[in-house]
Amino acid sequence: MPNDDRLEPFDWSRNGAGRAVPLNQRALKSMQTWANDLPGRKPNHFVFPSEKIGISGNDEIPLAYDTEPTKAILSWKTSWTTARTAAGVCCRFHDIRHTCVTRLLEKGAAIATVAVVMGWSAGTAMRMAKRYGHIAKSAQREALALLDPVGVTVGLSAPAGAPATAVGPTVH
Repeated sequence: MPNDDRLEPFDWSRNGAGRAVPLNQRALKSMQTWANDLPGRKPNHFVFPSEKIGISGNDEIPLAYDTEPTKAILSWKTSWTTARTAAGVCCRFHDIRHTCVTRLLEKGAAIATVAVVMGWSAGTAMRMAKRYGHIAKSAQREALALLDPVGVTVGLSAPAGAPATAVGPTVH
């Protein structure tokens, strides 16, 4: 699993090509903590290995057994549903991709960089950025404010004597 100090797990894209998935420091730390909690884990073992889950005892505590660390989990959907239900989270796994793209774009990451991180082809990057990026109005205003000369603020007000419905920009 670890390719370098950034821990880039290997993944398969929809077209069957393999790719490394880059992680930020927070995700890296979470993955390392999770991996370190797996007894007898070796570098070539999956962080999310194949295993069976059963109910143990009268308290019906979920218990993992028959863990096979050299095989990946069989279904992300089943694993995600189990994890989010246990955590009380109400969202789809895919919603996290939308959130990631939106946050990257709002913080100024280049679309080309976001496309590589998300595994998009060059031909679909703009279309995917538009589909995935839900840019907040405040971020749009901040982006447009970059065009304002230094020291100029713009407010909305009605010209003197005009009806309140005639609101237009006023430069101060």
